[in-house]
Amino acid sequence: MRRRTAAIAITIIISLALPAAGGCGTRDLSLSTCKDLPVVDYRSVKAISPAYNPTVPVVLVYQDGTVIKKQGPYQFISGKISASQIDELLRTLDGYGFFGLNKVYTGKPLPGGARETLSVVILTGTYTTSTDRPATPANWDKIVKAVMAVPVPGGAAYVPDKIRLHATAAGPPEGAQVSAWPAGAPDLGASAAQPDGMVVTGDTATTAWKELNEGYSSGAAAEPYWSYGGAVYTVFASPVFTGVSPD
Repeated sequence: MRRRTAAIAITIIISLALPAAGGCGTRDLSLSTCKDLPVVDYRSVKAISPAYNPTVPVVLVYQDGTVIKKQGPYQFISGKISASQIDELLRTLDGYGFFGLNKVYTGKPLPGGARETLSVVILTGTYTTSTDRPATPANWDKIVKAVMAVPVPGGAAYVPDKIRLHATAAGPPEGAQVSAWPAGAPDLGASAAQPDGMVVTGDTATTAWKELNEGYSSGAAAEPYWSYGGAVYTVFASPVFTGVSPD
């Protein structure tokens, strides 16, 4: 009898020492040791011309609090939030069940619909869920709303200093908008020779980005063109974000 009582006591002690496997408030939401990776990467991809950057992240949140939000094809804003705000966002996502979702929810996409993907990187791993509306999991709208509601203190314009530039020689249709490619911007001929585009950094990247922002935001119904070195090109670019793989 004494031996049995001792065994029961040991079992109870061991059970109390072990952490709970799941349950409310028990998930480790510590940040990853890979500090360059975004904590949050949300995208909403539509079947439109790559010139309008459909695959570029809509919201990025980094460990240092940097937030970058997409507002248009070439328009982004940035600011910084606190560590406690990042933690609050992660706990909100956990509360909505994000970390337990499947990787993919597929269905028949609605005409003009989008494939939404949310990736969250924490210490325990990378959690990614993609959905084709209307095939969304429970609380998906609340999850997306929480991510989109992340504040951008200051809301300063974000102009990337590293981009991937794509250029293709083209014969513009009659009446097309053709602008002179600015001095100090990258060589469009060199970019056109690279099938996957040309990575450009520094001042030449920011000059090109500002020009493209103006061209694609001008209100013209058709895609803009640029003249350079005696030729005419279609041109577009995508930002190269730290820790974000190109699609």
